[in-house]
Amino acid sequence: MPDLDIERIATSNVLFEMADRFATESTLWAERDAVRNLTRTARHLSQLARQTLTGGDPDIATAYADAADLLIRNIEGARRFLHCLDTPPIVRRPQ
Repeated sequence: MPDLDIERIATSNVLFEMADRFATESTLWAERDAVRNLTRTARHLSQLARQTLTGGDPDIATAYADAADLLIRNIEGARRFLHCLDTPPIVRRPQ
């Protein structure tokens, strides 16, 4: 029975989840450059996840996962901020 490298599998899973978050985020932006960059990042993270499963260094993959997490949180925050700027305020009238 082959030994399972749990650290390698867990790191690969985190990278696949990060790739999914970038792919989802790419559908929420209207700017072509943003969509292209988010899609490309999702593709790179998926490739890194596959390479991690097939023999890549889990420590380097973990560093990429941490950086991707920080980056996607900033991107999501920027999108939410821009959405707030585009949303008209709700003004309640006194009764």
